[in-house]
Amino acid sequence: MNDFPDLVPPPERPLTPLQRDRLRAALPLQDAPGERHWFVPAVAAAAVLAVVGGGVVLSRTLSNDEPSPAPLTGGPRANPIPMGDDGTMCLGDPSRTVVMMESVTPERDIVMTGAVLRDPQDASSSGAWYAVQPPGGVALGGAFAEGVPGMSKLEKQEWAARKPLAGAMLEKGKNYTFFVRVTVAVGGRFNGIAFSYSDASASGTSVMNLRVSGRHQCS
Repeated sequence: MNDFPDLVPPPERPLTPLQRDRLRAALPLQDAPGERHWFVPAVAAAAVLAVVGGGVVLSRTLSNDEPSPAPLTGGPRANPIPMGDDGTMCLGDPSRTVVMMESVTPERDIVMTGAVLRDPQDASSSGAWYAVQPPGGVALGGAFAEGVPGMSKLEKQEWAARKPLAGAMLEKGKNYTFFVRVTVAVGGRFNGIAFSYSDASASGTSVMNLRVSGRHQCS
């Protein structure tokens, strides 16, 4: 006898997608007054007992022949920190160690988890930081060599105020500058910097698409 005709059809009839979803979703279902039945996900077709108020209200063997549904994440979300278009840069003597800069304005609250070089060949990074842009500041981009006289006042100000990037909590709509120190040997290269982040529902990567190479002299 089928005790739950609206949810579980007789054995000879397959479950409908809606019924299958409700069985797996652990949703509370209201039956008769004073009764509350819980359907819980199956594990290896084991018998599942749901206990409410000290009494067993449902005992049923569920099959997991089909894969479990993927967790709900709200669907694909846009990149919260879009960066610039493709470009190229050559690092020549005397210094092929520079600090790369990129200005970003998050489109939602995120937590930064790190930064790595893409496809590095004889190239490495030795630190990643961020700074809050001061009021009235302008977007920074490109690269600079630490301590050289050519650094602008704004570059010096933000560089001095930098904090580690990993674990940084960035606010929606606020302006920031990312800094990554890189070293590229003669003949070395990398194809951009990948900045990883997470938020309340997902994690992802935003890429600074800049192809950088190292040479003795840059024409």
